[in-house]
Amino acid sequence: MSKTENFFEAYKHMPNPPLDGYNPHFKSNFATLKGILETVKKTLDHYGLIYTQTVTTITANGDYFPVLHTEVASKDGDSESLGFYPLQVDPNPQKMGAYLTYLRRYAALTDWGIVGEKDQDGEEYLTADAQELAQAKGALKAEITKWAANTDKDADEVFKQVTAHAEETAQWYLAKAEEVSGYVE
Repeated sequence: MSKTENFFEAYKHMPNPPLDGYNPHFKSNFATLKGILETVKKTLDHYGLIYTQTVTTITANGDYFPVLHTEVASKDGDSESLGFYPLQVDPNPQKMGAYLTYLRRYAALTDWGIVGEKDQDGEEYLTADAQELAQAKGALKAEITKWAANTDKDADEVFKQVTAHAEETAQWYLAKAEEVSGYVE
């Protein structure tokens, strides 16, 4: 296989790294730089490739900018640049080291299309959506209860019928969207 074919095979078969670190602030697990690079190296070795991350500079309009440069290379020395990630320089070596580690983690995850943590943002949005839906249902039930007080209708029964109809309508729209785009959530 060519270097390009090996790269695509490695990319296609690259597993997500183990979540071998713990963040006590967010109370969540994440993939450490060590875990990510071990996963990447193991997969690439199978395809005769290596992955490098080096700090260098690029020049633009006569100015030099520090960057993290990532590359994939075959054992015969043929290489391909994957990315240039801007590097913020900090005079505090500890902050600089932490920043560089963080940047290297996310560069490797990005370069190989893998995930190194649970999607906290997505979970927050889902939780917010569920709370918003519960509030909307509560408001709807209150309105139906007020309306039903002036009629001979049972508020709980009307609420069930309205929400069932809304769910049927949502399912119909999802099915239509799937027919048009082939996308399934």
